[in-house]
Amino acid sequence: MVAGLGFIIFVHELGHFLAAKSCGVKVEAFYVGFNVPFPKIFGVTIIPQYLFKFTIGETEYGVGNLPLGGYVKMLGQEDTPSKPDEDEGEASVDDQEKETNTASEDDSPAESVPEPTKLDPRDYRAKSVVQRFWIISAGVIMNLLFAPVFAMLAFKYGVPEIPARVGGVMAGGPAYKADFRPGDEIVQIGDQPPVAAISFSDFREANALIGTSGKAVHYVQRKSVSEPIKIEVQPQNDIIQLRYRTIAAVGIQPDVSTRLSKENAIVPQSAASLAEPALENGDVIVEVNGETVSNGARMRQLISQNFDKDISLTVARLGIRPITELNDDVERVSIKVPSRKRKILGMEMEFGPVIALQSNSPAATAGIKEGEKLITLNGKAIGDPLTLSFRLRSFARRSESITLGVANAEGIEREVELIPRVPFFRNLDFNFPISIDEIGLAFKVSNEVANVVADSPAKKAGILPGDKIIRAEFIADTADADSEKKIGFPDKHYDFATYPFGWPMVEAILQNRMMSTKLAITVERDKQPKEFSLNWAESDQWFVDARGIRLNSDQIIVKPDSWSGAFSMGMKRVQKDMGRIFNFLRALITGRVSVTTMGGPITIGGVAVSFALEGPGLFLAFLAFISVNLAIVNFLPIPVLDGGHAAFLIWEGVTGKPVNENTQFIASLIGFIFLISLMLFVFSLDILTTFF
Repeated sequence: MVAGLGFIIFVHELGHFLAAKSCGVKVEAFYVGFNVPFPKIFGVTIIPQYLFKFTIGETEYGVGNLPLGGYVKMLGQEDTPSKPDEDEGEASVDDQEKETNTASEDDSPAESVPEPTKLDPRDYRAKSVVQRFWIISAGVIMNLLFAPVFAMLAFKYGVPEIPARVGGVMAGGPAYKADFRPGDEIVQIGDQPPVAAISFSDFREANALIGTSGKAVHYVQRKSVSEPIKIEVQPQNDIIQLRYRTIAAVGIQPDVSTRLSKENAIVPQSAASLAEPALENGDVIVEVNGETVSNGARMRQLISQNFDKDISLTVARLGIRPITELNDDVERVSIKVPSRKRKILGMEMEFGPVIALQSNSPAATAGIKEGEKLITLNGKAIGDPLTLSFRLRSFARRSESITLGVANAEGIEREVELIPRVPFFRNLDFNFPISIDEIGLAFKVSNEVANVVADSPAKKAGILPGDKIIRAEFIADTADADSEKKIGFPDKHYDFATYPFGWPMVEAILQNRMMSTKLAITVERDKQPKEFSLNWAESDQWFVDARGIRLNSDQIIVKPDSWSGAFSMGMKRVQKDMGRIFNFLRALITGRVSVTTMGGPITIGGVAVSFALEGPGLFLAFLAFISVNLAIVNFLPIPVLDGGHAAFLIWEGVTGKPVNENTQFIASLIGFIFLISLMLFVFSLDILTTFF
């Protein structure tokens, strides 16, 4: 990361350096990083001004202590604002001589006419407008020249891309309401036909740039229809849960692959751990119950639909070999994975009102409305909200109609009739609503106990209807603590005063806990806290969807066969990156995206490290993007930046005289304050996001 980002800065400053030398300008210093003099503490230098420096000829080279950029110091050229009447220092020997002579003269200053200042021929200011413009713009030019090189090398290594296929839809979110479904392929963004394959990052960025100011238009290809479907969706700012950053999104997760993780693919004590013969890390699932599967969405749907039955998987035993080696010669193994009984506590939580309806769903067609509450199923009490989905699946399998009793906010009840559908894989997000995909509606499950099942662990512990859970924490037995950590044991308690709709996630986590692990809960009863320790039991009728298989993310490695193909792809990537940056700046200026979406050095460094760990292809592609970003942002017409200097030079070239010194000073001071303020803002945002 340090080498990559440092090289981009080096290349930028090298452009200024070489251009200055080509024009005969004296270069006094060349630094990567700023050498800021930090104050001593008790006379001791804690932070040195530079990591190292050396002098060759007339130029001092070094690496500064502040890795936020770099600079080339030329004779007579300053990047920071200074008052017009300040001493020019060592910029001109003639200036110093002139001041000395003037101080010794006895002539009347009124009669004295000062001679024009004669600049050193190697002074930056002594050069023509064209030469100075060339020097100022050379850094940007170098970044734009090297960006395609980075991108070309990236594609030669192979760049992983995540397909724009829907893997999961957040219950109650904009995409849920707009009827995006797992397995949908996003084939077009907006009304302009795509010029290349769309990636999931393209889809995500399009929604973020639209923001909350308008609707995003997407075309999806669905397996059940022949033509792409146009869907309009309104992004929201509360989908991605970040404390200090605001990013508009629609609530869609990318798809997973059908390949098991190369490490720890099987959750201990899960149904998958009982598979016969055993599943192995790196296996690729190619069939589920005899049906060929090519993506994670369909595979998980088939497993979910057969939640209460044993399933038969056919896997290709690929091991650690890359997915590109998957062919007919790879060994195929038929594996039986049993179903798994649901772990229960015996608490049925309170139903919340319907907060979202899926377009074209059975619930929407039947006329159920947001704000209504489900109260009965075929004339009986609606029961546990967390098992309703499973109860409806038996009707969906037989295409049998059901009658739901609903009540509005005023308590007026009515009945609706509908036929549940075969569900997709159900996602569960902490403190978000849950979806009953069989009928296409979402509601929140509160932390208040509506009913306690007889002879259940909760009943034996003393839990009562009306108790409100305010805290929950899993307590592992000492002997099983290490095993629980390997499974993914929660490292903190759940606070339901802060997250009142987080109970479904606690029950989901319970399904992977060991026999000895208990659940300690605190409830509010008669406005007083009471603590309980609960064991759990296995249900005799309910099962869980998940089998305990960890899957790889779905990625396509884009890698051409030749260097010319890599260069062509690299150029297209650079053009795409330029468009992304301009679109983001436009959205930022118009207010479509929040300023909190920006990232500073810590964010950039963190992303760079994560990409470097993914492999050279992704990392080099990121460096290409950063190089383009540096070029564009640095050439914005902001005083103090290269673009600000270029703007002053264009004015001088058009008018024949430089910008007034006072005007230039004020503009530079404003630009300097703006950049320092911006840097402090993004740096503070980085610190808050990373450490708090």
